[in-house]
Amino acid sequence: MEKKRKTTLIVVILAVILSVSVILALGLLSSPEKTLLKIMSDRVDLQVKNVRFTEVGASGMKWEITADTARYRKQENLALFEKEHTIERMADKITLLKNELRRFTDLAHVGEVRQRGFMVGIELVKSSKTGRPYPPDAKIGQNVIIEARKRGVIIRPLGDVIVLMPPPAIDAETLKELVDVTYDSIRQATGAP
Repeated sequence: MEKKRKTTLIVVILAVILSVSVILALGLLSSPEKTLLKIMSDRVDLQVKNVRFTEVGASGMKWEITADTARYRKQENLALFEKEHTIERMADKITLLKNELRRFTDLAHVGEVRQRGFMVGIELVKSSKTGRPYPPDAKIGQNVIIEARKRGVIIRPLGDVIVLMPPPAIDAETLKELVDVTYDSIRQATGAP
């Protein structure tokens, strides 16, 4: 008798769970798509929908970011850049960035500094004289990023190349601060004087 009662209870619980699951699934399917985080307007390169951001690990240095959909819209964005003369309007900021980056070549652990408009790659090397790279396990690019975050700035590495891609709307003062923090972070992480 006790076994029959347990079996009946399990069947009832499973039926309730299945019913709730079906109701939720139908409700989600019939509701319009919701965007949890809208990071760009509909007129730019990448439209991302239903983004989820999770901090992974105790240090807060690792993130997991997922999205349901992403759509690349290059042609529309290029047309907008031409129509609004975006590159021409940014000429002063691009020149300011170029001038601010000149001092990086004096650092003992910076190889090349490459810039194309508002995109920058700062190559970190063990010795700028020889161009010899750091060993991969040194993770020097990651160390620079950690130093920058301590200073309140989020930048990213691609291996041992520090990538800067400031937003076009950045003002001159904030742009200088970004470059200053990057410079100081490289000096700190590489032990440069």
